[in-house]
Amino acid sequence: MSAIFATTNLPKNVQAAFPQAVGVIDADEPIMINIMHEDVQGAESYSEINCAAARACKKMYGVDGAFIGRTVSYLLRGTILTRYRTPPSLTEEETSFDRHGDFAVGNYRLSAMSGSHKMGSDHKREKTNSGIVRTRKGSTIPKHYTVRTRGRG
Repeated sequence: MSAIFATTNLPKNVQAAFPQAVGVIDADEPIMINIMHEDVQGAESYSEINCAAARACKKMYGVDGAFIGRTVSYLLRGTILTRYRTPPSLTEEETSFDRHGDFAVGNYRLSAMSGSHKMGSDHKREKTNSGIVRTRKGSTIPKHYTVRTRGRG
């Protein structure tokens, strides 16, 4: 069982989506989501809490809410949020749905948080806001930011 952390360090859009949440834990086990046509038909573009994956999570696991971000997803049970890693395959499908309305139905896996990605980890990553990525050889390349997508979560 993971330690419960306060929701004060969550992204603002997650806090706004689940004001009733008082704690957050990291998932210990991955879960599978079976996204079907009816989940896609009722989904909203650019919505982390009413996208096809969120609708499927609520239906399959009986959770009170789901937030599917580009890198991190949250499932709400009562007043506790559980954090999962969003796989690139699901992120790509959500982006496709947000832009064009098409979504490949099927099974997707939300992974458990690992190592340095867990809350409370001592691992510190260097953050840069300059928009420049430094390579090993010292050259620089500009960062690419994908546009018209949902928030990071």
